[in-house]
Amino acid sequence: MSKNEDFRGQLDSIQQRLLKVEEQNRRLKQVGIVFLISVASLFLMAQASPSTKAPSKSIEANEFILKDSTGRVRGRLSMKDGGTTPTLVLLDEKGQRRVELETGLGTSGLALRDQNNKERGSFDVMDFDDLGAVLLLQDKNEVPQSRLRETEFWAMKIAAPSFHTLDPEGYEAVLGRTELVTSRTGETHKTSGASLVLFDKNKQVLWRAP
Repeated sequence: MSKNEDFRGQLDSIQQRLLKVEEQNRRLKQVGIVFLISVASLFLMAQASPSTKAPSKSIEANEFILKDSTGRVRGRLSMKDGGTTPTLVLLDEKGQRRVELETGLGTSGLALRDQNNKERGSFDVMDFDDLGAVLLLQDKNEVPQSRLRETEFWAMKIAAPSFHTLDPEGYEAVLGRTELVTSRTGETHKTSGASLVLFDKNKQVLWRAP
């Protein structure tokens, strides 16, 4: 066999091998494409599956109980006053009420209690007769100490914000509009919104300006 024939034989063998390699690469590419299509299809199906499920249903109940990791009740969402007033109550680790939030007929309010279940602060908004908003702070015996109100309670539809501070003996200071009674005649009149009035424990005026 001549060298030329031997070279041609080797060349043919190399070409056949290359053809086999190309065929194998073609099959691998086809398998890879099929694999990628399958993975993409599964991914799209997974993404679309939540939308094909039935919509989540609402939960209806008269009371919901919130418990901590030890099983103690720490919160309660319920209806009171015959099922007309939604109320949220949060409790501490001892089971004492600390926060109360409720809304009823014409009024909504937030109350904060101390560890002895004494109400120490509250914020209420009253819709009836335009009584407005009231912020109240109390001592450990639930005696009012400070009060900020948007309007005078019994003076209907009169905008008269005022701030009250009281002490345990009953002495009081009122900044803002307040109602005074003239002891000599018994007549009542209202001070201006820029007034400051000091009362003794018998609600007699000690000092006022202007």
